Amino acid sequence: MARIAILLPSFTVGGAETQALLLSDFLIHRGHDVMLFSCTQGSNCLDKSLLNTAVVCKSHPVHFQNILHLKPRALRSILSLSRKLVKYKINVIVPFTLVPNILGNLAAKFAGIRLRVWNQRSVDIIDYGRGEQLARRMTHQIIGNSDYVVEKLQARWGGTFKTPFQTIYNGRRPDPKPTDPPPLSLNESQDNTLSILHLASFFEEKDFTTLIMSLKVVVERGLNVHLHLVGRNPGGITWPACRELVSELALGSNVFFHGAINSPQSHIRNADLCILSTKSEGLSNTLIEYALAKKPTLTTNIPPNVELFGFHHKGFFEVGNHIQLANLIEAQAQDRRNQNFVPTLNVPIDTAVMGDKFHQIILAHLS
Repeated sequence: MARIAILLPSFTVGGAETQALLLSDFLIHRGHDVMLFSCTQGSNCLDKSLLNTAVVCKSHPVHFQNILHLKPRALRSILSLSRKLVKYKINVIVPFTLVPNILGNLAAKFAGIRLRVWNQRSVDIIDYGRGEQLARRMTHQIIGNSDYVVEKLQARWGGTFKTPFQTIYNGRRPDPKPTDPPPLSLNESQDNTLSILHLASFFEEKDFTTLIMSLKVVVERGLNVHLHLVGRNPGGITWPACRELVSELALGSNVFFHGAINSPQSHIRNADLCILSTKSEGLSNTLIEYALAKKPTLTTNIPPNVELFGFHHKGFFEVGNHIQLANLIEAQAQDRRNQNFVPTLNVPIDTAVMGDKFHQIILAHLS
């Protein structure tokens, strides 16, 4: 039995957090002990429907820039976490996203952790910082959640050390219980308004400008559309920038800001069309949710999205091309029963497969 620490950027509802909860539940059912650590201060807003009651949640807030660039104050945070890992007798560490990867691998090295994993979800990052250069040499196993992520990491690091790389695709939420309300079909809309959902955190890698500008085009063409923006980080710079653009384009009656939510299922069920406009992505948890709900989906044609849906998906648009996106929205609005944009998953998305691959890595290093 292993004692596993999973490091997260925060205890909120997001793609990394969802996958961490699915993984922790799987590992607990395999007899391991799991602790979740948040790298930010704040209340625990994890999805309680996925959080196994046997999981212990702890907070270890750090300043992200200090960790990225190994500023003097970072050492204090790293050593403090290292002492906690020793105290709780942790022997495996699995971080999610960049800062937890740096913090976790450095702290785990000081603590003498037997298995240190580098688990990356996105690679389109310009400034990794000095912390990454040191921490990546401390890891025993590098994992990416898509072939694209692994290929980019191999190109960046592959010639410098011999740590093994592996692709482990995301897991998926359990199927809805029979008591859950059935999804709304496209022809059950209450009026002729096309309800569009964009489920994404308000971070800079998401392309809200293209999305909002495309909405302006379809409104000018006379379409009755509502865009629902759902995602965390309303305090960041992207949130007010989106509001300013909506005001500038006079779209206040068409765009609705919802902030973070505990579970996306009800929003997805009630949407006529789902969109993810992004400039950078790993294997998107949002797109997986759209596909599992069998919703018409439009998204940018960046490599991880193409890997997930396959080249045959008809709902791709180019990054920054708001006219192309507007044309696709219009095509769906003109025929609500159009199934051309409903995606299929081109890679295996299965929690049991995902969890077992992590489990086998753990067993191999602890045996």
